[in-house]
Amino acid sequence: MNTTPLITTAAPTNTSAPITTAAPTNTSAPIDSAASTALPTSSTCPGRVGARVGDRGQATAEYALVILGAAALALLVIAWAANTSAVGDLMDAVLDSVRGRVG
Repeated sequence: MNTTPLITTAAPTNTSAPITTAAPTNTSAPIDSAASTALPTSSTCPGRVGARVGDRGQATAEYALVILGAAALALLVIAWAANTSAVGDLMDAVLDSVRGRVG
């Protein structure tokens, strides 16, 4: 006869039956902190935590958009700096300040 206590959790959204799992009976075992804090992915626990199947490439697309935005901003700054003497004036001011402090 199995005397292990059972824990009933809410069912996933794609089924109507509750999921019943056995509760751990040995609570004196050491806990691996890295394993206990890691979130399961969609491959280890489908539908619970982690990326959904349709969202797998979304982070990559978002990074690509951020990189494109940063590149566009860098091009605008380079175009502005090429047409003005502001960068040269700034470098001259920095070097004059360093020379004044050194000697």
